[in-house]
Amino acid sequence: RTVRLIIQFRTLWLLVKGLMGSILTMVWTFFLMGTIIFVFAVLAIELIPNNTDNMQDPAYHEVATTWFSSVFSASLTLCQMMTMDSSGSIYRPLA
Repeated sequence: RTVRLIIQFRTLWLLVKGLMGSILTMVWTFFLMGTIIFVFAVLAIELIPNNTDNMQDPAYHEVATTWFSSVFSASLTLCQMMTMDSSGSIYRPLA
């Protein structure tokens, strides 16, 4: 019994050691993704609600003011579109 327990702890230690070794890579990946999403969220705030050609369409106006009104909501919307989580209701009126 004790030998099996020691083997299980060794396996757990290898898993923890592997996760600790990949922490730096995961931090840089999240930083890079956050920066890219932030840049595109600022671009979306500047370009989508200020499009005068499509603002007469009520569906476009509703989506533009609801989902792209602040950096936070635009970032969440872009994350939702990136993961394809019910993004059809957002991008169809914008097309």
